[in-house]
Amino acid sequence: MKKGGLISLFILVSAALSAQIRIVPRERLEEVFSPQLSADSAALVFERTVVDAPSLKEDSAPVCIAFPLRNASERAVSITRMVSSCSCLRTDIPDPKLLPGEESVITAIYSPEGHPGKFERRIFVYTEASEDHPAAVLTVRAEVAESGNPLREYPFRCGSLLLARREVELSGRQETVSIRCFNPGSAPLRISAETAFVPFPVSVSVVPGQIEAGETGRIVMEIGPDEKARGEYPVIVKGTGGRPSESRIILKIK
Repeated sequence: MKKGGLISLFILVSAALSAQIRIVPRERLEEVFSPQLSADSAALVFERTVVDAPSLKEDSAPVCIAFPLRNASERAVSITRMVSSCSCLRTDIPDPKLLPGEESVITAIYSPEGHPGKFERRIFVYTEASEDHPAAVLTVRAEVAESGNPLREYPFRCGSLLLARREVELSGRQETVSIRCFNPGSAPLRISAETAFVPFPVSVSVVPGQIEAGETGRIVMEIGPDEKARGEYPVIVKGTGGRPSESRIILKIK
């Protein structure tokens, strides 16, 4: 291809890309992360706008965080709504209307369950001055460690054994299925399984063969290649001390 042709091709490709790329103005980006405040931003004076939550774990109880404030203006200011950046943070205020010079507290209840990690959560406080721009932005900084309680990972009880899941969906072909389990008791467990109610070949093994108290293991099921009818088939887990009706793993074929 000649040089002139290459230049023309470059121009056409550049034009096509430009049509697809949306350029966001810098001021718009700054507004997203540091929103423009309303006229009431000077009226509401907060003792602090950034709070570090105490060290938490996922299974910690919700914590209460206070943001004291005062109406520094000479007129009444009404808080119309408070918007949190995450459902884990709920807010409240005793009376949304603050008279001149009146003090109050915005309370934030932070629930760490299911939110491990280090991050910031923000609260946008709106008043009658504007529906689009907040009067204040409050920040809760938190660091949440993963739960140290293994029971959270094993919600299904199978006698004295806990399972990560009770039902397994199968493809209908040959496959291997592994279910994590946990022994929360004070004595070791030797687990076996009854597969007489399953109309196709299933081989069940437990790793390790004896699950010590406070230890985890796996129930491994080798599913045979035979043709399988749709339905739900119970594998009865034995050695857990539970009744057969409580000690089932359901194999589902759709």
